[in-house]
Amino acid sequence: MMCSDITQDKLQQAVSDARKERQRESVLWGIVLIAVGCIFLLEQWGFVDLRPYIGEKIRWWYCWPLLIALIGLVKALSATVFEQMIKGTMQVIIGLWLYVCLTELWGWTFRTSWPVILIAFGAATLIRGAYNLTSKSNKNSDKESQS
Repeated sequence: MMCSDITQDKLQQAVSDARKERQRESVLWGIVLIAVGCIFLLEQWGFVDLRPYIGEKIRWWYCWPLLIALIGLVKALSATVFEQMIKGTMQVIIGLWLYVCLTELWGWTFRTSWPVILIAFGAATLIRGAYNLTSKSNKNSDKESQS
């Protein structure tokens, strides 16, 4: 009977954590959508000039990588676990890299800048591996101290 109580407590805690994460993500998405909407509205009213940033002719099909980066940013900022933050950050890096390559910003193209993504994936793998080693060693030391 005690085991089922512990399991039920863990389940309730997991459900509560999931709700908090969804709530945090919803708030962040709300803020992001309001901010982006305000920027575009100010641009339409003539208070902000986006042409230096997106060019004379807006090529909206070049903006889809920014959506990937935006989703990754929300994931990284609403993350409750370090692993989720790393995944969100990687998504931001990939989205920005795609945008930079499509618009040839700084002269970068897919052909000339692919090593950047290789380095980013390597760094993420290294950080993830180091974090897992650290967290496992902390869990083992906690278990040993409890014995």
